[in-house]
Amino acid sequence: MAVTVDEVMNREVFSVKPNATLNDAASLLERHHISGAPVLDAEGVPVGMISLRDLAPPASTLVEERMSRPVMAVPSGATLESAALLLSDLDLHRAIVVDDDGKLIGIVTSLDLLRGLLGLPAPHPHEQPPVDDVTGLVWSDDLQLNPGLPEKLPQGPGLLALVHGGKGRPERVVWAEAATGIRGRVAHLLQKTEHITPHLLPALEAGELRLRYAASEDTARRMTGLRKLLLDARNKARQPS
Repeated sequence: MAVTVDEVMNREVFSVKPNATLNDAASLLERHHISGAPVLDAEGVPVGMISLRDLAPPASTLVEERMSRPVMAVPSGATLESAALLLSDLDLHRAIVVDDDGKLIGIVTSLDLLRGLLGLPAPHPHEQPPVDDVTGLVWSDDLQLNPGLPEKLPQGPGLLALVHGGKGRPERVVWAEAATGIRGRVAHLLQKTEHITPHLLPALEAGELRLRYAASEDTARRMTGLRKLLLDARNKARQPS
């Protein structure tokens, strides 16, 4: 189960500069289907928040004239409980997450914190971006393994990866495979758990393994992606904890 904010926060954050116009900010929010964005100075330090309710006319007004201050930020190492209490006390739905230098590294919502406190996986990808810049593969978010999962998956070929983490430990890929049929292979794994590496079975039974997949008809791309995935996982496993 997640313990700190950095385990549940969203690392993919879209931001604006103080001297951006409200038109610029509105375009950003609309393009990414979000209701608010942090405002960063030239050093990447949050100085405010701009939200949909701040975007009333005139649209030529600069972001810095409308953004909310002071910025509400929590350190990445803050506990879920302390962050949840902070949002509750201030009647906020989200907070910026900063590193030790006060620079933006993520954003966390009240829903993220609730899921973490309940032991549910974060809905945001960890350690691996949705689109792999090297292979071009588009990865899904982490999905909880359960009997109803296969019917929600695509039938075509692609890559599969099992992710393990929680309880204060970083998440990492612990198993990966190129499959000719994503839905069928996952259904088979759930029915025949002996096909999963034995040392992972306790984590599977405890609900600590999640699935992510990348659909691809290109055999060469799947194999390149698998090699990269396994190499990245091996290098990460060698890093000191």
